[in-house]
Amino acid sequence: MGEFKAITEFDSDEFEKSADVFRSKKRQFHVTATITSAAAATAVPLLADSLIPAGKKVYLQGFIARVNGATGWGTTATVKIQDTNGTPVDFVTMAVAALTNAARVVPGTANVTLEDAYAAGTGGTAGKGLQLKGDANGTGSNLIVSAWGVIAD
Repeated sequence: MGEFKAITEFDSDEFEKSADVFRSKKRQFHVTATITSAAAATAVPLLADSLIPAGKKVYLQGFIARVNGATGWGTTATVKIQDTNGTPVDFVTMAVAALTNAARVVPGTANVTLEDAYAAGTGGTAGKGLQLKGDANGTGSNLIVSAWGVIAD
């Protein structure tokens, strides 16, 4: 085994030094929220703006959604994972055809569009969190969404 060598250089794009401690500039997150079909047009917070430092963006790395019951969604055409900006950046668009009774929705599920913010890794609006939002109120069992990713430059 070789001798111990202290780290004196680091990648400043990935890490920052505070005192004698190196830490990643990226913060991981894992969040879960439930949106009801009856109030789908009202945004449900998934990741609060207050958790996103100024100048940082949310990068979604994965999600899973589940219709928590025997009633598929109706009337509502789409449900989106999007940022909270006034003109939101969309990450994922789930068409109601994917939200059947007891459905599990993941990347690659039919009738789900992975938008550029997610698929191309461009991220959301700086300083903004994530929300779930439908295009209209509708019918159906609750939709539970878990999402994970990083907060970074």
